[in-house]
Amino acid sequence: MIRSLISSAEQVNKQLANLLTHYQTKFPHKVIAHEPLKVQQYNGIKGLGLVSGDKPISANNKIISVSTTQALTGFEILDADQQTSGRLSDIAEKIAKKYHESNQNQFYNNINILKIVFQLPVQRQDPSLTAHLYSNFLFANSPKHVPCNWSSHYDKYAFSRHLNTLIDSQKSYLLALTGDVEQSGLPLIKYPLMLESVGIIRSRSLNFLPHEPKKFTKESALIVAPVTDLINHSFDPNCRVEGNYNSIENDSFVEIRAIRDIKPGEELTINYGNLSNYDYFMKFGFLNNNNPFDEYYLNLDFAGAVEYTGQVFDLKQKIFSLTSDLKLENIKIYRNRIDANMLANLRVYFLTEEDVKANSEIYSYTPRDFKVKINDKNERRIFELIIKNIESELAKSRAAKQRMLEHTQLPEGLSQEACKDLKSLISVKDKIKDEITANIIQIGLEEEDILQKNLEFCKSQLRELSQ
Repeated sequence: MIRSLISSAEQVNKQLANLLTHYQTKFPHKVIAHEPLKVQQYNGIKGLGLVSGDKPISANNKIISVSTTQALTGFEILDADQQTSGRLSDIAEKIAKKYHESNQNQFYNNINILKIVFQLPVQRQDPSLTAHLYSNFLFANSPKHVPCNWSSHYDKYAFSRHLNTLIDSQKSYLLALTGDVEQSGLPLIKYPLMLESVGIIRSRSLNFLPHEPKKFTKESALIVAPVTDLINHSFDPNCRVEGNYNSIENDSFVEIRAIRDIKPGEELTINYGNLSNYDYFMKFGFLNNNNPFDEYYLNLDFAGAVEYTGQVFDLKQKIFSLTSDLKLENIKIYRNRIDANMLANLRVYFLTEEDVKANSEIYSYTPRDFKVKINDKNERRIFELIIKNIESELAKSRAAKQRMLEHTQLPEGLSQEACKDLKSLISVKDKIKDEITANIIQIGLEEEDILQKNLEFCKSQLRELSQ
């Protein structure tokens, strides 16, 4: 059934059509479409996608199977002998250890990224190698909208300090990584190639655990697989990604399976991961409107609350020593929920001699006991601190936005009025041709929206406590 894919691909991307024809001719049992599918061209950043054909697809049906022998993975290095594969794996592990030894998820993830980075340019240059045509397709269609591949003129639109920090950190890290790779004896991979390769891998690799998107173990492997990498994202997907080992053929397959019934002509979607828009922007270059996993990093200034530091100090130290995720100065806030752990930690911080005298049982409390309110005074201190810091952050964000608007020329279709707030921008976003600029500004407006909603919530809590 790959013929319907080839036919539709010929209308939108000749290189993809040639790649699919190659699989049909040379590897018919390695890249399989079990259901009639079509390639769809979408406007803007979304690019290519897959839709079902003229027949419905039933829930739990297998839709696509792709052999890992046709994919690029961090599990094995295609077309390399054992000695070369071992040497490259050792280099990847040594470099990843330098940066992420204390974070096992990041450590194994970056080993995988590097092992695919080592394969991409070689596969592209040697027509005799297994993934040659696929690597060529990846580079010809590499994402220019992810931050590591932006041209520098986009920087002037970013009034989000956190986004600027993420982009600067990413560029510095990739620059250092390139130097480490060159020093390891792989001079082929220069900085521009590193940027392009990492952009491809991060934006096209499959996620088998969307509900735990940052979990990565020694047994995990990044996979960039043909055909499946065309499927776009949704938080309400109709498909899921699975892995399957075929013992008869002694081959492993990436499979796409229907979660529910899919109508004819309906787009196939998978969940790329329950991630914030910061992560989506940095990895994939797009944003989700009304993302339920959005977050904001709020730095709390305790300058006006230092008087509470020394009160019942020993008790606080004992409780904090039992807290696994202790963060006071830097907290996450969300648009649609309050962080119970953050509130619990602040309740401990604001404990006073008066509080423990009024309730001596507090001496036997564990961190879990602080998930509920201690008393009204303690709670008021917390919300007064958060309100003060949110108001300060909002003022800084709005001032930075105003400076951006005064000193930059907005692209066609984007007015200053549309940059007023998140709702205004989203209402006109479909008409803005320069999606990258629109997304950069949207990140800043999303931050303002999260801050504003938290400010309103905290003020309402304070009013209730004052009644």
